[in-house]
Amino acid sequence: MQADRILPFAGILWFGLMAGFFWSFSAVVMPGLERAEPAVAIAAMQDINVAVRNPLFGIGFFGAALIAVALMVRSAFMARFAGAVNAASGLVYLVGVPGVTVLGNVPLNEALAAVDPAAGSAAAAMADYLRDWMGLNHVRTAAALVATAMLLWSFGHGRRAEA
Repeated sequence: MQADRILPFAGILWFGLMAGFFWSFSAVVMPGLERAEPAVAIAAMQDINVAVRNPLFGIGFFGAALIAVALMVRSAFMARFAGAVNAASGLVYLVGVPGVTVLGNVPLNEALAAVDPAAGSAAAAMADYLRDWMGLNHVRTAAALVATAMLLWSFGHGRRAEA
């Protein structure tokens, strides 16, 4: 593999990994919590939010963000088309995943951490949390998928150009 294709290939892998991670929450984890009793769901999500702060997740989440930045920087030294697509994929990823996470999901998680699962208002708090968190998670999933698709398209286009 040519050196200038390694970074986009890494982006495909890392962005795709994160898209799958977020998709699993949208498709399985959050619908499962929605079916659970509010006190159980709140306690489970509070535990998930603590458990996600681990090195393995950090490698995926922060590694993908670093690749996105590197794609944007590297694009200045690439052919115009490939560089533009790679830069755009990095921007889509950075805004749609770490941006949405930091500005949206993390504050919701912090607010949920303060909720007493046994409180009378817990059911309403969990319903609001699920609605808001899921919407933001769908954005993160879509952004990671779009960024992956852009790199795949650019990667394939570059192969045709080489032929």
